[in-house]
Amino acid sequence: KESTTYFGLAIANLSLAYLLTKQIHYYDEAMRWIKCVVKYEHWGNAHLVDVDLSAAWILFGLSIGYDWLKDDMDEADRKTVEQKILLQSRRMYQYKIKTVGEGWSTNYWQNHNWINHNGLATAGYALSYLGEEPALWTKCAKDNFSVVFDVLANDGSDYEGVAYWRYGVMWLFIYAHLLKEREGIDYFKTSSFLKN
Repeated sequence: KESTTYFGLAIANLSLAYLLTKQIHYYDEAMRWIKCVVKYEHWGNAHLVDVDLSAAWILFGLSIGYDWLKDDMDEADRKTVEQKILLQSRRMYQYKIKTVGEGWSTNYWQNHNWINHNGLATAGYALSYLGEEPALWTKCAKDNFSVVFDVLANDGSDYEGVAYWRYGVMWLFIYAHLLKEREGIDYFKTSSFLKN
């Protein structure tokens, strides 16, 4: 009934371990976590279900796990995971569009903004072969982070304080790396925040 954010990192970590080692027990364990989250009707509990942190962490982990493991999945598992990523991404994207100007959708200095847009971006890149709809999610994240990296403190500090710097900054690194890898845009070279 509390946070389910750890599901996302469990999937990502186990998928990476399999990608690096090809040891089948990592694949089996990643798939066990994946099959668990795709069965949940909703991601999150009580507050902002499907459209905030728990959903975003899971969307990130499931999407990156899918991207790394899909060639080893059977057709039924691939389709099931693809459909769940589509469903959850649509929910999050529609909420973001509906709430522009309020809440995390445009709170550019806040970790919820960074984490939730990372989930959308990762899903968009993982399903990019589907065309226009996933491209909307990656464009949404790219537009968002163009503002984020413009307004972050040049000295590398966080407006939310040290504890949230520790929690939130990894998502800035993840997005910057993802964008560099997928589109050749390098915030590591242009962002004073990342440099400092």
